[in-house]
Amino acid sequence: MSAQGLTTTRKNLRTLSRSQFGCPSRVRQLHVLSLVIAASLLLYNFTSPRWFNYDEWDFLANRSVHLFGGNGILYPHNEHWSTIPILIWRALFSLVGVHHYWLYALPLIVAHLVCAHLLWRLMLRHDIDLWVATLLSATFLVLGVGWQNLTWAFQIGFVGSLAFGLLSIEAVEEDKLVLPAVWGTCALMCSGMGVPMVVGSGLVALARRRPVLAIAATAPPAAIYALWGVYIARLSEHPYFGTLPSFVWNGLTFSLASYLDLPRIGGVAVVVLLALGAVWWRDVPAALAVATIPVYGFIGLGRIDPMQSRYSYFAIALVIPLFGRIITVIIRYRKMRPVVLIGLCVLLTLNLIKLQSTVSLLNSVSNPEQSSIEAAAYLINNGEKFPEEALTYYTPWMHLQEAVTVASLTTMIARNQFSAPAHVAPASLRAERIALNVFASHERANAAISTVSTSPEPVCHPLSYSPLVRINLSAPASLRLEDPHFSTGIPFEPSSVSVELILATGGPPIFTDAFIYPGDQWLNLPGGEARTAILSALYGSVSVC
Repeated sequence: MSAQGLTTTRKNLRTLSRSQFGCPSRVRQLHVLSLVIAASLLLYNFTSPRWFNYDEWDFLANRSVHLFGGNGILYPHNEHWSTIPILIWRALFSLVGVHHYWLYALPLIVAHLVCAHLLWRLMLRHDIDLWVATLLSATFLVLGVGWQNLTWAFQIGFVGSLAFGLLSIEAVEEDKLVLPAVWGTCALMCSGMGVPMVVGSGLVALARRRPVLAIAATAPPAAIYALWGVYIARLSEHPYFGTLPSFVWNGLTFSLASYLDLPRIGGVAVVVLLALGAVWWRDVPAALAVATIPVYGFIGLGRIDPMQSRYSYFAIALVIPLFGRIITVIIRYRKMRPVVLIGLCVLLTLNLIKLQSTVSLLNSVSNPEQSSIEAAAYLINNGEKFPEEALTYYTPWMHLQEAVTVASLTTMIARNQFSAPAHVAPASLRAERIALNVFASHERANAAISTVSTSPEPVCHPLSYSPLVRINLSAPASLRLEDPHFSTGIPFEPSSVSVELILATGGPPIFTDAFIYPGDQWLNLPGGEARTAILSALYGSVSVC
């Protein structure tokens, strides 16, 4: 080989040594170490007192491994296509029940580590300084502004969409024709955040001057998602187009300011800087940064608050490569390498402190949902009777879709998937007995209501939607709330009745409250002395028996 050829070969080897696969071992080891430390830290955070709440109960108590139907794996969760998270959670539920919350966090942690690693690989592919890429990836691993996606196991949906979306983008950069669409479809099957990730894949293909690949990466997932939305999900959300520009702007400036621990005006300056960088380079990192616009644009179609941690997680992930490109330019041409690297270490520390402060705050707040459900499990496990086993057991802070039923809770206890506590605070038991007596009747007692005579079977008198109705009670009675036969204009609007019991002697009310039912439920009214019940059927219809 000639001297010139040998020199060229050595030059090529040096270039390869700086690529993502041949980067210096010390940098590669630092990246692996950061992944291990972040995984350990996140797992430790989930082993602290943490419990299932809110949306998670839909996957645990209501879903089954069927394709169709309201409890199937294709049915949307709050408008999100969540098939992959549902399958993961149902598999875990069949293995460990609800005994160990940290096990449900493992898929989230793995998906988050995959996102950080894919961002690191992407930055190295685009000539971003090795140390800058590694420190930015480490900062993303402990992203303080994205704490919600790092502290709630249910967010595997959002993080999974980002992971599959980044896999699709990597496949686009490798000029794969089919794989980007496959990964993009998987991103859609994790959550609605897969939509902007599919758009991002198309933008990356266009930035690489591959229009055919852009169509191949976006058209099949878009068609599949459209079919799902029309024929299975039947989505009917009314978009808020008028507020989209301000929604996008507020979301981006808030996320960047929080990420860099700057005042809001600092976030504005960084957005302007990134916009100038995107216009100047117009490459893959620039395309990813531009993809933050469809991220917040898509969110803004159905939400009103852009300053949510779970959205900031996406925005920071997509701007990090362009941010790294700008920092690399500063290092190379301004001779500020030590200062900039120290600044990135400070940024890493600030994000870690913010994340751990949030975790400490979350651990210090009690979970009312946990105490309520555990009290219900205690009563079920100790022989409380619920003749209407299909009655849905609601707590005030739970939506209809995330409700736990008496039947599902009883089944979990019987299968050892839920451990009923041996001791519950007396106050929680009292509150839960009231709630369970409201939603379940031990027996449908006959009642003398006004001139109605007692009979072997309950005699029901319907009360249609109306103003206040006064009923005289001389014996225990039950109210039966039926499904509403008219539309209230609010999705999933339940039947509702307001009940006030007054002593016949005219004293102050002894019991007054408004109860919300999903329909076809019973409410017990105490007897033993003459009382007056003042009823107001807010929605649906009520039968007094």
